[in-house]
Amino acid sequence: MIDQHGLYNLDFKIASDTEFLLRYLYKYKINMSYIDAYIVRMRMGGMSTSFKRAFEVLYEDYKIYKFHGLAAIVVVFLKKSIALRQYIVH
Repeated sequence: MIDQHGLYNLDFKIASDTEFLLRYLYKYKINMSYIDAYIVRMRMGGMSTSFKRAFEVLYEDYKIYKFHGLAAIVVVFLKKSIALRQYIVH
């Protein structure tokens, strides 16, 4: 499947994983399944969670959604609204 649909798009330096998932799930309609187990453990940090780079992250997210023909402003706002909740709830 990777050979057919491609690897990470390295044109996106901060959110290439977002573009990868969007391409596979939205564009190519790859099915996903719920796995009731932890398979990855990540720590906070990195380029996408840096407050200093917040506007760069927003702009790159905007470019990714626009690249895929989505209402970029709306999607970025919704994505960031959902992400903000994780800090309020926990």
